[in-house]
Amino acid sequence: MKKLTLSVLVLSVLYALLATHCQRQEASFLQNDPITAIGHGEIRDENGKQLQVNAQVIKKIQAFYLQKVQSMIANDQTRRQIPSSEIEAKKALIYREVTDEILANALFMDWLIEKSQPLSEKSRLVNVNNTLRWEYVLKLQNQAQKPVDNRWAYGLNFDLAQKLEKNLGLEILKFTNKNGEDYCRECLEAGVPIPQNMFGPEWQYIGDIENEFLSPGLKAEIWMYEKDAPKGVCIALPRFPVGSDRAELFGVICLGTNTNKVCFFDNPRGEFFKRNEVVPFKRFVGGTDLVINNQGECSDCHAGENPYIVHPDQPAFASIINKLKSTGWYDPLVDASWAQNPGPTNMLAAVSSERQCNSCHVAGSAGRFPQISAELSGYCNTVLQGATAPGSTMPPGGNRNLYLNHINALLAACGNPPTDPGVVVEVETPEDKPFLSPPIVFGPVYACATAVQVRGAVLDAKVNLLVNGTVVQTISPARNPEKIDFSGLNPLVAGDKIEAQQEHNGSVSALSPPVIVKNYKDDYPSGLPAPTIDPTLVYECANVIAVRHLQGTIITVYSNGMDPISYTSGGDWTALAPKKQPFDIGDKFTVKVSLCGDDSPMSEAVITVGAPASLPPAKFNPPTLYVGQELANIHQLTNGTFTEIIKIGSGPIGKFSTPISWENNFDFKKSALGRPVAGGDQFVIFQQLCGLKIETEPPGIAECREIPAPRIDHPIVGANYVVVTNAIPGARIRVYDAANNEIGDGSGFVILLNRAITGTDQLTIVQQVGDCTSRQGYVIFVRNSKSKGKEEEKDN
Repeated sequence: MKKLTLSVLVLSVLYALLATHCQRQEASFLQNDPITAIGHGEIRDENGKQLQVNAQVIKKIQAFYLQKVQSMIANDQTRRQIPSSEIEAKKALIYREVTDEILANALFMDWLIEKSQPLSEKSRLVNVNNTLRWEYVLKLQNQAQKPVDNRWAYGLNFDLAQKLEKNLGLEILKFTNKNGEDYCRECLEAGVPIPQNMFGPEWQYIGDIENEFLSPGLKAEIWMYEKDAPKGVCIALPRFPVGSDRAELFGVICLGTNTNKVCFFDNPRGEFFKRNEVVPFKRFVGGTDLVINNQGECSDCHAGENPYIVHPDQPAFASIINKLKSTGWYDPLVDASWAQNPGPTNMLAAVSSERQCNSCHVAGSAGRFPQISAELSGYCNTVLQGATAPGSTMPPGGNRNLYLNHINALLAACGNPPTDPGVVVEVETPEDKPFLSPPIVFGPVYACATAVQVRGAVLDAKVNLLVNGTVVQTISPARNPEKIDFSGLNPLVAGDKIEAQQEHNGSVSALSPPVIVKNYKDDYPSGLPAPTIDPTLVYECANVIAVRHLQGTIITVYSNGMDPISYTSGGDWTALAPKKQPFDIGDKFTVKVSLCGDDSPMSEAVITVGAPASLPPAKFNPPTLYVGQELANIHQLTNGTFTEIIKIGSGPIGKFSTPISWENNFDFKKSALGRPVAGGDQFVIFQQLCGLKIETEPPGIAECREIPAPRIDHPIVGANYVVVTNAIPGARIRVYDAANNEIGDGSGFVILLNRAITGTDQLTIVQQVGDCTSRQGYVIFVRNSKSKGKEEEKDN
């Protein structure tokens, strides 16, 4: 039996507290949280619409949140307990000394939050409270005390604020730093470009944004600043009221494309910058000062691999979209109380949908989605809902109904508790039972295709592909959990049923969920869509490009308009080698796809550019290798480099070239090493391009007994899968329920389960590498969570 070092009772108590993040206290006058998101000084109501406030509205909302916090205190949902007698005494003091009801409400909320320390939503509660107070002080109550000499007294008279500080034991007089020079210096040191001024010759005006869903009542402009040292880009979006030349909202986001660090800036609250008037950039507010500036939690909305919220249907965005991409998961340089860009998630890989949001939202393209939960209320209620609403920006140029399964899955995840709400405990797993999860057929699959991709097979499994119940091809041993390509099939016919099954050490999985073959014109009535070369950054001396394409098609690559070479792939993003190698500066590559005798339009051309001046050191990810590990992920690669892995003392064991910034699943066992990683092994990585060469330091090698517990996204009630967010490459992931029944056993990003998850489930997840299983498990109580309602399919 499994032995947990924390008792089930203790875990139950812990999760009862954690689960409160997504539970909402109800009041008689407001049934739901009246504020769902705050960004760039705007307040969004429970329907995601801009909230227009006056004094009465502010009082009503304040009453809701005051009741909510006091309910959290009464129900043991805070880190500290406050006797009711003390609450009443401090409340009486505040309302006696502060005659303005709104300012008194806000100060009482400050005291309640600071003294009780809510277990959940603390940063959001502080943000809401300060935002309402700012709205009142700056726009509604002209007699209230405004900030003076960078001192913010919460709208109170300074003498009164000093008196109350002493009597309440609460810091009221805060010093804000409107001079952002220190934060700018921190950003530069982190490899983020920072301009000297706003406006002026260093900035390029890109264009206007029409009908932008965040601020529909304002005119938004896009300005861009680019720099090579440090390499990166800043995007400024000043938003002007109609007829005004002063920006009411003025956010700036700067990305270091080599370091993937991001810095956020805003105009000081209440200070509006004039269009085209050059001002020192240090006058913008950034870093921890953004908290007290209180125009919204930037990293709450700007989540995911791409820090920019891009509207590709807008011409201004379309012209610079390829400049607005990080080279990896970005790290926001923001206050610790703010969201730290949790993710990425692979949830959509388990959700069947006619068209997939993650066909574009992947690394190197539009960027992966964050781990969506109630923690990202701004992302959920403003960005995600706004972008996927009927008639909005996503999906660009496509039939929205075809994406509804993915849209609904993303919205449903918004009701989950925050990411990583589980705990790691010592476990003793039961003896392995003859159980194996089925793999996943990657769909949709179209008629005439001769290739199909399967995902989720454990290492060395025998994987069968079945068409209409008959095995048509077998791959053994399987060596890549992320994809196995079955090619050379007889052309598939509409109505064919495609399934997969895996076998390993006598265990046979159930059949995978079936995928029914259909005609591509069901999804694309106007014809095959053109493929895309992605990434578009292709360097000289490379010999491979990556192409996004309709799965199952024949892909033909042209070099300078000639020398076609064709491939087939069951996936939708494939690394391909043109005939012309190596690449020279100015080489032009185009691609088209074919299916059922039909040809797509030609892709946009990509032109080879000169090699970079330097290369970053490639790294194993995770940075530690474990004895028995057979696969490794190498990242921080420069597009098109030749990468070589060398075992110190023996010599080269493997070499490859990739058009992307990472290479998943380098196979030690299939390399010249011929075996898994062993104790004492030392490996270095050489990355080379056009005579440039850089070597990495050897990673650490740990004993298999040190294998950590894996991590998964918070499970969704009713789902029959879990999404793995952190595991050793190639590890076998085992999922147990509270009764020690193994309900999942597979590999890769998504593990299919033999039953649906319930709201009362407790799951324990471990990982196995070679013969070693992690001694620690990740334990998570699912709990029922409030989710966005599923949207009914409807015509556009």
